Amino acid sequence: MKANIGRTIDPLRKNALPFKIKAVDEPHKKVNFTFRDRDGVTEKIALPLHFAMFERALTYLEANKAGMVRLGAKVKPPYDQDTVEGQIWRQPYVCPTPFKASPHVCDIIALSGLAEYGRVKNHRTGHEVQAIGFTGEYKKAPEKSLPDTGTKTKEAESDKAKIVLKYLETNPRRTYCDDCLSDLLDIRPRQQINQICNKWLKSPGKILRQVNTCSVCEKIKLVNAVPPGQPLPIEAGVSPKEISHQPVVVSDDIEHSVLNYYSKMQQDPHHRYRSWEHCYLFFQKHRPFRTAETKDLANLHLAFFLASWGMYRGKTFLLWKDYRIFDPIVDALIDPEYETLYHLDPAVLSKDSTVTSLVFQLAKNLSDIFTKTVNIVNGRARNIEVTDTLVTKILLGTMACTPAYDRYVNAGLEKSGFMHRRFTQASYRELLNFYRMNSNTFSGLRLPIPNSNFCYPPMKLIDMYFWSIGSDSRPDK
Repeated sequence: MKANIGRTIDPLRKNALPFKIKAVDEPHKKVNFTFRDRDGVTEKIALPLHFAMFERALTYLEANKAGMVRLGAKVKPPYDQDTVEGQIWRQPYVCPTPFKASPHVCDIIALSGLAEYGRVKNHRTGHEVQAIGFTGEYKKAPEKSLPDTGTKTKEAESDKAKIVLKYLETNPRRTYCDDCLSDLLDIRPRQQINQICNKWLKSPGKILRQVNTCSVCEKIKLVNAVPPGQPLPIEAGVSPKEISHQPVVVSDDIEHSVLNYYSKMQQDPHHRYRSWEHCYLFFQKHRPFRTAETKDLANLHLAFFLASWGMYRGKTFLLWKDYRIFDPIVDALIDPEYETLYHLDPAVLSKDSTVTSLVFQLAKNLSDIFTKTVNIVNGRARNIEVTDTLVTKILLGTMACTPAYDRYVNAGLEKSGFMHRRFTQASYRELLNFYRMNSNTFSGLRLPIPNSNFCYPPMKLIDMYFWSIGSDSRPDK
């Protein structure tokens, strides 16, 4: 895969779209790639493939090398266990939310010469379907014995720490993020810079690490600088307030708030919080709603979820509309252009501004739909107000691509020291950075959605956390 980074590749499957490997991310054990849209020009970002997916697929193919095995036709779980897809998504999942991965994984395996495509009869339906058969010999790489963590390793780390410190001391009034230091000093992978700066330099007080603008890439990130004991220089465009408000959260706080929220549903099987589960699962399992009946149910699920979460009270225009007001909204939500938003990984999204822009493009689209289609309320002509709260609740209840910016989430952001507390790209980026800094804690919160193979997605966990601390902090809750 490394040898083919950046090259457009035609899969061996019939009618499959060309794809391009963008990066082989060894530290995170993922392959990032794009595929060419059916117009033959547009490049679309695909969800990353995890190394574990290839390992599971190859292990299954080798175990069944006497014949062909089905790739698996289902788009969403539960997957048939006698397919490559079923083996990729056996428990425990390699990432929180399943997505159709077997065609892309098998494309790369087939192109490597380890397997070839064919046809096989589906014993359930009797139809011939796409299959793949093992042709090579797959040997799982043995676990590497850990290097001696004694004198040699410590000496190597110490030498690199001296290089980093000398560079920072040579440029005392400049700030450097870990990524830029890694590039400038050719110390790779980047995580080494993180370990060196934290263990060898920050702990003994030789450098400062805090959020500021990197002097090289000019992005607001966690940066390193000297001399110790003096405040880091503030770059143009970054206010001292913005830096001082960078949220610092203890992982125990996140776990406590999220699990406390989740436990209320375990005590009450009909808790209103479950309205989100019902709506989210329906969109995950049944889109693109090929019949009028399923689309009608999608409208109902969305309407009831919004009602459960306060969007049908007061002077809202929704109070005077039936549930089919959401028909054009649902059409927009299942537009193939926005399919990637159903599978967001904030750790990847934080580095991908195009997908972030897609979230806000869809949000504006939903707002425009309401504005264009609703001009009479309770028999009177009226210009309606479409709030960020309504739009983000719709996105949370169907795709879970953003928290819902309601008063409690906004209060939670304020209490946590966030600079941006409205639904803007600046706020969204701040949340992504927050997730990245606490990714280990969020990744460990694999909360199952009852009666399904799905878990609570990352953005819903973020929403649960800020909603909980926001509701606790308001006297009028």
